[in-house]
Amino acid sequence: MKKEVAACVLGLLSLCSTPLLAEDAAPEADKNKLAGFTLSGNLTLANEYVSRGLTASDHGVALQGTLNANHDSGFYLGFFGSNVDFNDGDGSSLEIDLTAGYTREWSNGLSLDLGVIAYLYPKSPDWADYDYREYFLGGGYKLDSASLKVKYFYSDDYTGPVDESASYLDTQLAYELPVKVTLKGHYGYAFGDWYKVQNTRGIRGFSDYSLGAATELAGFGFEVNYVGVDNDGRFLNPSAHADGRGIFSVSKSF
Repeated sequence: MKKEVAACVLGLLSLCSTPLLAEDAAPEADKNKLAGFTLSGNLTLANEYVSRGLTASDHGVALQGTLNANHDSGFYLGFFGSNVDFNDGDGSSLEIDLTAGYTREWSNGLSLDLGVIAYLYPKSPDWADYDYREYFLGGGYKLDSASLKVKYFYSDDYTGPVDESASYLDTQLAYELPVKVTLKGHYGYAFGDWYKVQNTRGIRGFSDYSLGAATELAGFGFEVNYVGVDNDGRFLNPSAHADGRGIFSVSKSF
């Protein structure tokens, strides 16, 4: 089932992105739009890839890219790719995330976001069984320069050979300053049976957090964050993966 979801999303993304890339002769305002779809993306270079408070690149530099095809109706397809290093001897070096979803924003500041993500690790061995999928449902509210987003993720068969479910609650708060700097705060909580079977203390999850700021300069985006996890997160994960650290990144959108 995991492979079927991934193949379906990848096929849809290919169908939507290929004709968009061929529209070089279109006017500047419409060259990335066809049949109601708009293509966008970015490239990011970061000193480390951190996922939900934990390093996914063994504290090494990460090169990441995204590609999104958004339809006027609110339906969208997304691609994310990054190098990874779990430092566990399995040889994994690449992560690819494929997303299909629907989003909508209203004039009163409310927003909705729902869909499914397929996480793929094509360089990992079969025994690692890293590939998995997550369903998500989120909402948001924007008032002037402040915005709040809350999203819930659920996987019926989380990553790895342990066949257990897992959930993740993601909360993000942002405030845009007049000087074109956005202050950001994040709190996340990972929980479920998958975490419970990983330890003998009966811990069912852990929290992660981040505080940071982002800005744009000369067409590039710059962001700095401090990330960390709570005591349960440090217990459930290798200390080298869960220590607090600063993350710096520079990105270019297109």
